[in-house]
Amino acid sequence: MTAFGRLLLIRIEGELFALEAAALKQVVPLERPTPVPRSPQSLLGLIAVQGDILPLLDLAPLLSLEGEGFDPPYAIILEHKGQLWAIATEEVVGLVMNLEEVEAKLRIPVSETVQRFSKGLILHKNDQVVVLDLKVLDQFDLLKV
Repeated sequence: MTAFGRLLLIRIEGELFALEAAALKQVVPLERPTPVPRSPQSLLGLIAVQGDILPLLDLAPLLSLEGEGFDPPYAIILEHKGQLWAIATEEVVGLVMNLEEVEAKLRIPVSETVQRFSKGLILHKNDQVVVLDLKVLDQFDLLKV
C-alpha cells in the first residue's frame, strides 16, 4: 500500500477528489473567466492571477463527470512540469496529511477515465476518495485552443 503525504481535497461536480498538495500554489476566488472562442468544453476561459494569464480548466468532462451545470467559485493554481494551471473547483475541502491508500477491494465504482488518472484511493471521514495523478493535466493540448 502507498502512503501519501499532504493531499488537497477538492470537490468537482459533487465528487470528492484529492491532489498532491506539493503542486499547490494557491487557491483563488473566481470571477467570470474570459471566454475563448471555439475552445473545448474543458476550457472554461482565461483568468488573471497575480499578473499571469492562465487557462481555467474544468476536469469534469475529462473525468466523465456529469452535473447540472458547473459554476465554480474557486480555482486552484497548481504547478505541473514547470507550468501553472488553474483548475475550477466548487469546494476546497482542505488539506489532509499522511493517508494510506486503501485496498482495491474497497474501490468505489468510478469510470474508466477516472481510474486511468488515479494514483490510488484513500479513506477520509468514511468517504472513499480518488487521488488524481497530475498527469491528467497532460491531456489538455492548449495549443489547439
